Parts: sequence; C-alpha cells; structure tokens
Amino acid sequence: MKQLLIIIIFLQLLQAQDYPKLFTQLGTPLYKADRTFLKLSKLDSNIKKMTKHYHLKTLKLRLLAQKIQDNPKDSKLDRKRYINELRQLQKDYDSITRHVNVYLFKSIDNNNYKGFSHIMTIGHDIFLDNNIIKKRAMAYYVEHRTRGAIPVLEESYFSLKSDPLLYSSVKGYMPRTHFITQRYSEGGLAHKILLSKDEKTAFISYGEYCFKSVSINPFEDASSLAIFNFHAQSCKMVDMQMSTSGKYIFLSDLENGFTVLDISQPRAPLQKDEWTRIHPLSSVTSKDDTTSFVLSKDRGLIVLDIYNKDEFRLLANYNKGLHINHLALDDKTSKLYLAHTKGISVLDVSVLGNPRELYFYPIANGANNIVLDTQNKLAYLASGEDGIHVFDISKDDKVSLISTCLTPSYAHNLTLSKDGEKLFVSALKEGVYYINTKNKTDLKHLSTYKLDKAKASALSSTLNAKEDTLFISYGRQGMAKIILND
Repeated sequence: MKQLLIIIIFLQLLQAQDYPKLFTQLGTPLYKADRTFLKLSKLDSNIKKMTKHYHLKTLKLRLLAQKIQDNPKDSKLDRKRYINELRQLQKDYDSITRHVNVYLFKSIDNNNYKGFSHIMTIGHDIFLDNNIIKKRAMAYYVEHRTRGAIPVLEESYFSLKSDPLLYSSVKGYMPRTHFITQRYSEGGLAHKILLSKDEKTAFISYGEYCFKSVSINPFEDASSLAIFNFHAQSCKMVDMQMSTSGKYIFLSDLENGFTVLDISQPRAPLQKDEWTRIHPLSSVTSKDDTTSFVLSKDRGLIVLDIYNKDEFRLLANYNKGLHINHLALDDKTSKLYLAHTKGISVLDVSVLGNPRELYFYPIANGANNIVLDTQNKLAYLASGEDGIHVFDISKDDKVSLISTCLTPSYAHNLTLSKDGEKLFVSALKEGVYYINTKNKTDLKHLSTYKLDKAKASALSSTLNAKEDTLFISYGRQGMAKIILND
C-alpha cells in the first residue's frame, strides 16, 4: 500500500502544473529545467545519466515540499533539509548546463547550423536565461539566420532594438544598411533598367509610359533622350532584354505584345517587327540573337525565330497548364529553366520546334524569378516570402536543392555577378539585398540598399560592366544608383 501511495503521488506530481511554493525563487527554475534536461539527455550517455539522476531528485524534492506544505507546524527539520537539497540540486543544474553548453558552442564553432538549431530548440529555456550564452547564440543566429528561422529565437531577433545591451553585442553581425542618395524619376513605373555598351545611356521600361532612353553621363544630370510609344494603345511594359550585340532591345508589353527596338542610336530608337498576338511577361534570347523564348500570360511558352528582325516566325508553343513567371536559358546545353507557381521545370530546347520537359522539381510556394550561374552549374530561384532556393543543375537528369536563404522581405527579382559570388535580390516593399554566395550552402545577407524615409518596392536591378555600380528599378520612385562598397 505504501509503495502504491508513492506511485500515485509521483503521478500526481508529474501531472501537476504548479511547482512547490516553498523557496520559489530558487526552486521553480530548477524544476522547470527538468523537462528541458530530459530532452537534452540524448546528446550523450554522460548527460543522460546526469539528467536521469536530476529527474529523480526533483521528484523526491517535490514530495518533500508537498509533505511540508501539508504539515507546516511539524516541518522545521524538513524545511532545513529541503533548502539544503535545493542548493545541491542547483549544483547538479550547473554541472549539466556546463556539459550541454559544450555542445551548443561546438555547433557554433563548427558552423553546424542544423546542430545549433536542434540544440537551441530543445534547450532554449536554459540557454536564454544566461545573458552571456544568449549574446553568443544571438550573434551566431543573426549572422546565419538566412539558413532558416529558429522559432524560439525569432521573438528576440525582432525585438533586438528594444534590448540595447543585446543589440549592441550583436549588431556587428547584422547586415549593414546603405541609404540611396542618387535617384532619377520622370513619372511612370520603372520595371527594368538596361545599360548601353558605353554605359552612358540607361534604357528604362516604364510601365504605362512605355520605354525611355536616358542620358546618365553624369548621373547627377540625367535627362531623357528619347521616348518610344506603341501606336495602337496605352502601354503596360513589364520587361525587356538586351541582345548580345547590344544593338537591339526586346520589349515585353502586356498590352501591345512582344517587339524589338533597334537602339544603336539611343536618341532615335527604331521599332522593328512586333508579335501582338500574345501578352508577354518576360523573354530570353539566344546568344546568337536568332531565337527568343517568350512567356505569355495566357499561352505559356512561345518560341520565335527572330533571325530576321523585321519578320518574326512562330516555331513552337509549350503550355502544360503552368503559370510560368520567369525563365532562363543555358545556351551551351540547350536547356531552358522555367520558374512557375509549382516549382522549377527544365526543358530540352535543342529542337526548337519541339520543347521537351526533362524534369520537374516541386517548390511549396512556387518561384517567381530565376537566374543561372552556368560557370558553377547552379540555379538561384526567388520564391517570395520563402526567400532564395539554390539548386545544383550540373546533372543531365535532375536538379537537386543545395540550400535556402531567408530574406527579410518578399524576394522578387535576382541579379547575379559574373563570378557567381554576389547575388542582388530586389525585394518588394523594401530595397535590394546583397547576398554573398561564395559558400553555396551558407549564403550570407551582408547589406541592404534602400531609400531613406520612403517605403517602395525594388522591382529589379542591373550591374554595370565593372560590377562596382548597381542600378535599381524602383517602381514609382524611378531609377536609383548605388556605388557598391562591400
């Protein structure tokens, strides 16, 4: 009967939500740690043994506390024994936390983010109670958060500025913010900017204002050189691509279709042929400037022969019921990469009249932009609120996910440097994020370029030839220029 009674009391203690009211300041944190220690017991056999011993001690102490509370008048010796046992339990607590801290610090020192995330998730109660450990953990987290959010640290991350001491210790690990000072606007919605070969002229797709060529030499005295408007109706210009020669620009206009401009004379852009039967979202052109792959809002992928710039010819249609947002071409392998609402698809376009799907990789919330690093055989996809996905595209029969990178705001458009080590992410409702991509499994957000005291969406960006200057299409805010200093 006595043993049965003890078992019943033990079960009651295990189910109880309240901890003993005796010496709560010392006791309650120790009792709360018991559950956390049990989760951490799997780290190694030594910690497992220590946490099991600790667990039994807490159960016995809670029984003793219950006895004292039930008989307060006859418990002088028990109270003395209880406080002594609590102090001993504190020593056990310190011993276990020292052992567990080794694992946490080892995950940080070895840059093992997955291990750090696991240990922090199950042991956050004890780690975040220690200010020194919290500072080190948060410093590592803010530097590597792009690899995945850890829910137990998110509250501290978003409230950093309300904790001056913590913020001052981790701000050196956070992305730097650079405010834009140089900007040009003449109305309209700047979607994209391309530069002439001599970089003295910027060509801007201006939404309802169609197309403008702007003198930017120098940028401080930027002025409009020429305007192109379709004759038929108003514009809805959303994208454009430069030919390899730099002589032509291919325009995608949702109202007027797909057309080509001869911009060899920036002051007098000359329209060549147009394909008005489609509502194009984007396009990509082969390096020899003979073929354009055009995304249509309602007809999927369209392949056009543009060898004769005065007379386009339809080669193929490809529509599998996908809502395709963007595309990229690897000329060397004749592969076309499609970013769409269900993920990424790869097409073989070696036979232009018959695009053939090679494989498909699902992405939970789809992808809205794609850029290729053919040198390193990688594809970077922008996936809105889910940030960036990095794929290995080196295999002929599949693509495989390498890593993901969270961004503070909606990842909309991507620009990649020629060496594949710098990725610029145009973000809706903010600016452009500079992401260092040297380590493909650990992308780092180093800087943000944004307007000061103005909320605006960066729609795309363009690097100059030396890649030391970035031009940003800032929607209603026009064109912005940033000298890269990171």
